[in-house]
Amino acid sequence: MRTSSEDFTSLKTVTFGDESAVSPNRAASIISVFSIFLIWAAFTGSKLIPFHVPGPFIGELGFSYTAMNSLGETDDAEVTITVYDVQTGEIPDKLDIEPGVGFAINDTYQIVAWRSALVKVKRNDVGGKENGYKVIAINDQE
Repeated sequence: MRTSSEDFTSLKTVTFGDESAVSPNRAASIISVFSIFLIWAAFTGSKLIPFHVPGPFIGELGFSYTAMNSLGETDDAEVTITVYDVQTGEIPDKLDIEPGVGFAINDTYQIVAWRSALVKVKRNDVGGKENGYKVIAINDQE
C-alpha cells in the first residue's frame, strides 16, 4: 500500500486555492507593462519611440506573365490589382482594361486591404483549362 509521501498529490507543487505558491515579481511586472506600451506605440505610430510598424499597402500594382498553351505557343498578359481600404466607405470601380491580343487575356482584380486573394490568371485565358497550359514566367523571370 502507498503512503501519502509516495502518491501523486505529494509531487504537486501547486494545489487549487494555494495563493502562497505564487510570489510577486516586480521586475516582471514592470517589463510586461513596458512591453505592452512599446507594442502599442509601434502600431499606433506614436512619436515616443523611434520605430513604427507600417499599415497595409493601399494602391495599385501589377505584373506581367507569360503563358504557354498546349500547342507550345507563348503569349504575354498584364495583371492589375487594386488594393483598397474598405473602412473609407469607397469601393473603387473595377478598372476597364483592354483584353489584349492573343490567348493570354489581361486581368484586373480588387482586393481589400489586410486581406489576401489567390490570383488565377488562367481562368479567363483562351485554352487556360486545357492540359498542358501553364504560366512559365512572371515579370520575365522563369
